[in-house]
Amino acid sequence: SQKGSRMLHGIYGVPQEKISVIHHGVHDVPFVDSNFYKEKFNVEGLTMAPDGATGFVAFRAPLTPAVSRTERRVLFRDLLDDVDERRRTAEAKGGSAYFRGQSVAKWELWSKAHRYVNRVNAESGNTITEAELRQLLRDEQRSLFHRFKSASSPFLDPLQRTDWGYVFAMQHYGLPTRLLDWTKSFACALFFANADWDRKADAAVFLLLPDEINRMSLGQDGEAILDCDLKETVPVLLTHLHPAMADGGVTLRSAAVLPVYTNARMVVQQARFVICGDEFQPLEVLFPQAIHKYTLTPAMTSEIDKFLSLVGLDGASYFPDLEGLARQNRGREECTLATVRRYSRRDGV
Repeated sequence: SQKGSRMLHGIYGVPQEKISVIHHGVHDVPFVDSNFYKEKFNVEGLTMAPDGATGFVAFRAPLTPAVSRTERRVLFRDLLDDVDERRRTAEAKGGSAYFRGQSVAKWELWSKAHRYVNRVNAESGNTITEAELRQLLRDEQRSLFHRFKSASSPFLDPLQRTDWGYVFAMQHYGLPTRLLDWTKSFACALFFANADWDRKADAAVFLLLPDEINRMSLGQDGEAILDCDLKETVPVLLTHLHPAMADGGVTLRSAAVLPVYTNARMVVQQARFVICGDEFQPLEVLFPQAIHKYTLTPAMTSEIDKFLSLVGLDGASYFPDLEGLARQNRGREECTLATVRRYSRRDGV
């Protein structure tokens, strides 16, 4: 049935083009070897999956395919159950969970600074060693930090004019840093995944276990506290992740951190960061046991819209400023246009 087809695609990640629905209603005949008829009708390799009393679904994949631990393709209500279970499990052990939403599922988890250096490397046409990439990353970050600090100070609040406050401001305004944005709120991550989603391809929400990452990178459990001033940063390894302090003799490892909030957006978005280290691999490759990817398919859009509407989230929820007000009103315009289109089709206009 169509329901069985949706289950195979939504739960087991079987591509739609590999699924064919064969409706129930065959004759009751004695058992024969099916290989003869599979060859006759060119359906070798198809697996028949029973779907209750309504029929069978044929697909060219095992019934329980090997799904990556870092990626799950599920129905939205099942996604919510799985997220809640993982979060509760982490909290029962004294830990926590971070979330990140992306409007394009295929995007990997790189910091903007790493993406920039990778692009420089690709467009240079030269062969650059990994050691040279790391040094280029540090040099670019140090130079950008000092240029930004020199020019931005008159425009920043006192709390932002601190060692890490400048870096947070750089991230806030879209400059390339080692920071990768995360949030403590699943709803916030879902909002950002949905905000610019064209709904013709998959989006994604990632769940990250900060305790696991810091245990592997820093040898400590729990979130690392990132104070505004370097002299207060604990543990000391985080100091070297600051763009002005990167030491060529120290290998920089990624760390999941709880920052001191320096602006209102960080507060309402329950901001968390991963400061990406020297490794030129995406986070999901470096820490597969600590990161889980949930794919949002176009078939989930109505349920996601209902969820976000039910909890009252719009542009103003996570942007407590003029940009948020503009986002809120743009959202209302889209709702009005959607309503007009719906009723116009109903009335035959």
